[in-house]
Amino acid sequence: MDSSKYNPAQQAKSKIDPNAYGSEFQWGRKADGHELMIWTDAVHGTGKYGITKTQNDNPTDSLFIAPDFGNSNAKYTWRVHPDNDLWKGVDAPNNPCPVSYRLATNDQTQPAGANNEWLEEGVTWESEDFEGAYDSKLKLTLSGWRDSNNNIQYAGTLFGDYWSGSMASDGKAYLFADLPAGYHTTYWNRAHFGVALGSVVRCIKD
Repeated sequence: MDSSKYNPAQQAKSKIDPNAYGSEFQWGRKADGHELMIWTDAVHGTGKYGITKTQNDNPTDSLFIAPDFGNSNAKYTWRVHPDNDLWKGVDAPNNPCPVSYRLATNDQTQPAGANNEWLEEGVTWESEDFEGAYDSKLKLTLSGWRDSNNNIQYAGTLFGDYWSGSMASDGKAYLFADLPAGYHTTYWNRAHFGVALGSVVRCIKD
């Protein structure tokens, strides 16, 4: 919010508008500063603050927690103890959204029929791909994701990934993602990532 680019009244101007990408959160973490990004253009971005490899259930700083992914005990999570409810609902303990807003559930991001209906709001897309995502009322962008080295991947080129508030049975969190050719599908659909990876959020009013 301290950025000169911050303007909640301005929708994305294109599907590769870095000013509309948003912050890259680790699933379940509070908006404590770890999510803040510095975008240099539509493709390149890095976290505002540094990283640490120390897992922590209750971080007290703004560092992005990047556990040792070579360690099988890390399980792609920033936490020591799993908690599936951190972003579940408007009263979730770490809800990253403003008061009375929350993240969509996994079911609410499920494509429905020939015309994709997102968030149960009847937002229809002309095509189930990133062109349709941007052309819809939601103006979704290709925001990519943030890796364990605190750098952005595939922004402005291939991926738009948005966390839901739901956890999968394998300990990874569901997100709504554009998965291009070579990644099993060519339309927006559900996927799930390790919660230590960074992705953007969109909030809905409860």
